[in-house]
Amino acid sequence: MRIRKINCRRTAAHAVEFAFVFPVVLLLLFGILEYCRYLMTLQVTDNAAREGARYALARTDTFQTLETTTTIQDYVTTYLQSAGMQLTGTTVLVYKSNKFGEPLDQNGAVVSTAAAAAAFDQTTFGDYICVQVTGTYEPVLPGFMALASSIPVTATAVMVSEGN
Repeated sequence: MRIRKINCRRTAAHAVEFAFVFPVVLLLLFGILEYCRYLMTLQVTDNAAREGARYALARTDTFQTLETTTTIQDYVTTYLQSAGMQLTGTTVLVYKSNKFGEPLDQNGAVVSTAAAAAAFDQTTFGDYICVQVTGTYEPVLPGFMALASSIPVTATAVMVSEGN
């Protein structure tokens, strides 16, 4: 028995298949990249809050260190910038808190806003210091895959003061 080779020519089949598959692959690739970029932003913001809290803990004795809330905020902002974060509207709050991150006044009572809380240097041994970083993440392609044009990002770090 003899097998006959049939010569089938499909000259444009590859181009048509590529035209159908390429947009789907591109959509998937950009979606993965955007999601990874968002996760990186969350992680770096969390690290900045933690580093700010650690920095504040070591400097609660402001008579010796001459540190203020502004220098702690600048430290966190510099950390975010050195990591290449491009959060917009970034605010950094540093205040005395309870272990849940709720702001406390000088007497230890919970207050409604961090602006009414006692300063970080008013903590004593065993008190908590909270650093809260908030900002807005903006995707590279906001209309892509029905993403919002901006996503709020918040990171909070609470640590126990061992100074004063």
